[in-house]
Amino acid sequence: MKTFINKEAETILNLNLPKYNDIPNTGLYLEQVTKYINGYLENLPNVYITPSMVTNYVKQGLLPKCEKKQYSREQIMRLILITFGKTVLSMDDLKLLFKLQSLAYPNEVAYNYFLLEYENVIKYIFGINEQMETIGTTNTLEKELLRNAIISFAHKMYVELTLDAKRKELLQED
Repeated sequence: MKTFINKEAETILNLNLPKYNDIPNTGLYLEQVTKYINGYLENLPNVYITPSMVTNYVKQGLLPKCEKKQYSREQIMRLILITFGKTVLSMDDLKLLFKLQSLAYPNEVAYNYFLLEYENVIKYIFGINEQMETIGTTNTLEKELLRNAIISFAHKMYVELTLDAKRKELLQED
């Protein structure tokens, strides 16, 4: 397999999300939560979160209400996953995936698996690894759905980043 790395691919490859235990659990206010998450996603096109989005996710049942206007590690983790997932899935599909995940794995396990699988998938897509690794010891529908959602996300981000770069090049030529 040929390695395919350019500036756009590097943006996706260099995404470094916090591990579960690195997510603050001190209770962050809404503005702090959105700033925290957006800080990790700032180089990705159209991948961000706003306070009104968070409020909407609570209304839609994707996120539990915060306590005393503060968001916990579990809620921040869920918001990171929502922010990724909403780029390729409907809110109803995300809700179903969360339900399936909660029946199969604890949140910490599922989130850390997401991080490992993201790295696994993008290294394969861009030719760093010749094949995708098997992560974990079980083969489940939940894991397969997550892997395919990540593949969709990575391809979508690559196309959008590349088109944005080409758009800028064409504007400079004019």
